[in-house]
Amino acid sequence: ELPKKLILSKQEIACERHFNSHTSRLIDGRFSVRLPLKQPPACLGDSYHLSKKRLLNLEKRFRKSPDLKSRYCNFIKEYQDLGHLSVSDIRRPEPAYFLCHHAVIKESSESSCVIYQ
Repeated sequence: ELPKKLILSKQEIACERHFNSHTSRLIDGRFSVRLPLKQPPACLGDSYHLSKKRLLNLEKRFRKSPDLKSRYCNFIKEYQDLGHLSVSDIRRPEPAYFLCHHAVIKESSESSCVIYQ
């Protein structure tokens, strides 16, 4: 027996509409999906100053540990090559949100990771 007609909630209908309107397939086969925000992006606040402070702290750690810098740079390069991040021009006119992050290196592991906050 076929299931009865699925009744979607208003939120589910809005999600499906957003998905259909803001999802596209890129030339390389990956999908691009715009993040659904319940409030305007301005509600995210100013992340530039905190991100810059975290960057300066990270650079200080790099001066103390060249190995950390090397592993971090390799990780970020791979992330960029995979298309997970891009270099941002902070002079651009549209609003931008900067993701604060820091490097986590486990001495017992060969891999590195970045923690986003």
